[in-house]
This record gives sequence, C-alpha cells and structure tokens, in this order.
Amino acid sequence: MSITVHPFFVEHQAEVRCGYVVANPESQTCAIIDAPASAAEADTRPTSCADQMLAWVSAHDFVVRWVIETHVQEQGATATGYLREKLLCAQTAAAASSDRPEVFDRQLKHMDTLCLGHACARVLCREDFPGEIALQFDNKLFISGLSGVESWLKTPQFGLCAASRVFFSRLGRSSGITSYCSALSPAIACGNRA
Repeated sequence: MSITVHPFFVEHQAEVRCGYVVANPESQTCAIIDAPASAAEADTRPTSCADQMLAWVSAHDFVVRWVIETHVQEQGATATGYLREKLLCAQTAAAASSDRPEVFDRQLKHMDTLCLGHACARVLCREDFPGEIALQFDNKLFISGLSGVESWLKTPQFGLCAASRVFFSRLGRSSGITSYCSALSPAIACGNRA
C-alpha cells in the first residue's frame, strides 16, 4: 500500500488544529481526516482550510471516499458538516459512541476497516476514550491529540511498533510534542508540520 499524507493547518487560540488528506495514488481515492474549521471570531471564512483541502483534491484529480473525525468536536470545530454538503458521494464517519450521530453516515467500531482502493485503514477504539478513534493506515496512525497518546501507543492490542509515524489533529503550540514522542519511542515521528 502506498498512501500519501498531505497536512493542512489552522491556528486557533493556544493550539494548532491539523487535518489531513490521505491519498491512494493507485486508486485516485482519498480520505479527509479531521478537517479543521477556524473558530477565530475575526475569520470570515471558517471553512477556508476545508476549501484548501478540496482544492488540493481537485487539483490532483482524487475522489474523496471518506470524511472522518477521530474525535467528535463541539459543533463548528470541524468542517465535517460543510464537507458533507460539498461531497455528496463521500461517506462521513466517526466513533459509534459520538454524541452527534446525525452528522455521520457511518458509526465506527473497533476493528472496522475503511478502504481507499486496496489501501485499508483499521479503526481502533478504546473503552476509556469513548467518542475517540484512531485510524491506522499501514504504519501511519491518526489520533486526535497529544492527550492520551502514550496510552494509545502502549495499549497491547494496538502495539507500539505498529505505527512508525503518528499524526495528531490538535497540538498545543508549546507542547514540545516532538521531544515527547521521541521520549516515547525513537521510532515515532510526529506529524506536526513535518
């Protein structure tokens, strides 16, 4: 499987919100993971990041199959609703325990799979993190934020060595995330602006 990851960022108060287009060039299909909306009061276009993601998808002739949230945010924190209106054929998905089921076409459970052609992601859920999922495409793990990352990665059924690159959707500006991940494991490279 040869997926590519393309990050998009929005700065919001004390954190950076990250979204990703995960693409499979072989099938020309992709997924949008954790598309951030800008919540800044001065921002007249809170969907500008989602629009940038859509422009990238269009410029590269990909078809969006999935719009996925790894952690269901308060309404307006993500652009999932906006993307759902724009991408009529894409499926929206989040954890089965999400508190906004009306927004999502598919409620994800542990070990579900989401495919982009022959490249499939495994959905990982934990009982102590209701409403959150992790997505594992081969050696790439997508999770919502730094909070709880160590326990996600050290959970025996997920396996620390199963992910060599971790992508976060929410990062504190001064979180020291790269050194934190290096302390967890030298094999972990964090997806913050890298």
